Amino acid sequence: MSKLGIWVDFERKIVCNELRRQNLISFQDWVHDASHCAKRFSPTSYLGYCVWAIPCLRLMRKHPPLAARLAVVVRWMVADLKYEKGVSKQPHLLGRIVRRGVFWPGNWLLGRLARLARIEPGNPSRRIRMQAPGRSFGPSSSSFVPSTLTGLKAMKKLVLNALIATSFAAITGIASADTGNISFQGEITTSPCTIAGGQQGTDMVVPLGSISKNNFGDIGERSPATPFVISLMNCDTAVAQSAVIAFRAGAGSVIDNRLLSLENGAGAQGVAIGLIDQAGNPVNVGGTALNYSLIEGTNNFNFKAFYEATDTDITAGPANGRAVFEVTYS
Repeated sequence: MSKLGIWVDFERKIVCNELRRQNLISFQDWVHDASHCAKRFSPTSYLGYCVWAIPCLRLMRKHPPLAARLAVVVRWMVADLKYEKGVSKQPHLLGRIVRRGVFWPGNWLLGRLARLARIEPGNPSRRIRMQAPGRSFGPSSSSFVPSTLTGLKAMKKLVLNALIATSFAAITGIASADTGNISFQGEITTSPCTIAGGQQGTDMVVPLGSISKNNFGDIGERSPATPFVISLMNCDTAVAQSAVIAFRAGAGSVIDNRLLSLENGAGAQGVAIGLIDQAGNPVNVGGTALNYSLIEGTNNFNFKAFYEATDTDITAGPANGRAVFEVTYS
């Protein structure tokens, strides 16, 4: 392989060379695929590859839509190959299925059948000149000229039978793979804003820390407050000008009409969780909602949470609580 950026020479490739010649796959994808196949092909798998690739080449040149469809499949395979090499962080399931369940097993099976039929390929191609990106294939580029394969009639019969066998092999390989289910949930709404994800909205965890029970000398005394933010994104003030945010208990109950009880009955006792807004005003869990004006775009609403003693006799232990907030617009 000569230096990339000038030209690259892989004499053993057939289909991908033609796809690159027709500019249906990128130079980079061609290099990834060709270099991988050059290392991976065994004599048997390469023989099987030639059995189908040489007739396929003629069809690709005669029927451009076929070449275009094959280019899509090759791009799938290259995407999976890039993930395997660490070039890309995005896996490609279809590429993996085709590459590992069809292409390589199928080539090997065709090669074995060809050897049983005593079919041997000639030189599958001559050198093809591949130019770097941005440089077109000119008239001076060498053309791809496949050689004939001996025993053509036997090969045609073999290809038909082998393709059927390969299909069964691919199905068997896919059927034996592990599978899993993914549930995607969501809703398309006319809401004027979107609640941010993770720690700024849909799945927050607010660490209140490890507080000694000695910090609570009497009922009503509080621990240091921990800030958290609820973010409303992509707000459209043409749809709504204000947001009303209400908190309610997600687990446990409400104490004194304002505090969130702890959710673990076997944990800490004698404390509850309280909330205040940015101005220091109390936020009553399960009580009246708070009204905020909206601006166009992102709106951040700052709150603080703390432990508050509800009893003079405090028991140490896990002190977790779970609240749900709800946003309505007007």
